[in-house]
Amino acid sequence: MSADAIGSHALNVARDHSVTGARGNAQRLDLRRHGLTVTQDLPEPPMTDTPLDAFTRSWTSMALAPQKLWQSINSGWSFGNVTINESNSSAPQTEQAILAQESYGRQIGKLLDAVDLLVKQQPDWQQTKAFEEVDQLKTKIDGVKHDLAVKRIEQLRGDLDLLRVSTDAADKAHYGAWIAALRQLLDDMPASAN
Repeated sequence: MSADAIGSHALNVARDHSVTGARGNAQRLDLRRHGLTVTQDLPEPPMTDTPLDAFTRSWTSMALAPQKLWQSINSGWSFGNVTINESNSSAPQTEQAILAQESYGRQIGKLLDAVDLLVKQQPDWQQTKAFEEVDQLKTKIDGVKHDLAVKRIEQLRGDLDLLRVSTDAADKAHYGAWIAALRQLLDDMPASAN
């Protein structure tokens, strides 16, 4: 059989066995298994458009979900804008376990308290810029803590007032229980704190 005859026969077999591409793209046929490289554009199959086809196309063309779903794997963890992983930590799991016990804020706060105490023990602390900056930082942070404590107390006072004026019996019971707990707390405080 000649090469032309083999190629022609293969193309007819391919057409008979529905070797087609997606609609709108002609499929190219490669006959390498016969030792030939014969390629020819196959004609596109006729487009039959039934009402079901139109309905299906309208629904499948809508992107209700992403067509490609993937997510990068971050083997570390994030805290605000900071990501901790193997690139910037030799033990990210250890850091995460420590943070579960003590936040960065608490850790830095304790260190700042200790450094400020050590700074103020230096005879020249007020003449050393770095020592002054530590004291200013501590003063600023203590001010933020104070302001937020006042806001929390104001919020508590407002919440208690809402419970006090409520007509709901459960709210009245909660109010009584919280007032009793606050009175007990005040009674238990050292005299120097009052």
